[in-house]
Amino acid sequence: MAWILGLVVLGTVLGAGDWYMRMQEMDRLLDAVERSERAMEASQDGFRAILEEAPERPTNAQRRQVREGYAEVAAGAAADVIDTQDRVASVSILPWHRKLSAAQNRYLDHSESWADYYKDLARDVDEFRGQRPEITATFRIAVRALRNAVPNPHPWGKFKRRINAIAAE
Repeated sequence: MAWILGLVVLGTVLGAGDWYMRMQEMDRLLDAVERSERAMEASQDGFRAILEEAPERPTNAQRRQVREGYAEVAAGAAADVIDTQDRVASVSILPWHRKLSAAQNRYLDHSESWADYYKDLARDVDEFRGQRPEITATFRIAVRALRNAVPNPHPWGKFKRRINAIAAE
């Protein structure tokens, strides 16, 4: 009878330890995703600042200056996104935490869409014709995967609030 109790205790400890690890992995993944989203927002702010400074009726020289500014912001944004991609990819997730791994991979897909866009934009400013559909689609998929990966039970709701904040951006 004592061995059954020992197995129950062992199972409970292992289950609680696994739950704790999922909570830690989710926290680290969301930290990396939030950092990545801030980098993308900063680049959008850079583009807006250039557009706001441009005159309504620019001369050819001013148009060239705006194009060069866009290319510069895009090149910096591509570097920032690639850096934050590495941070997201480096979050260690146990192999049997498949939902967390899926969320990480879906977010990396989204980040790659942004990196491709910025690299293309840095090469050719004429690419700046609004957001590409794959960026929006991969973002929606990533947010769904993040919501699906929230460890249960999750009594504090902290992760859901953070994901909702990411989704609102």
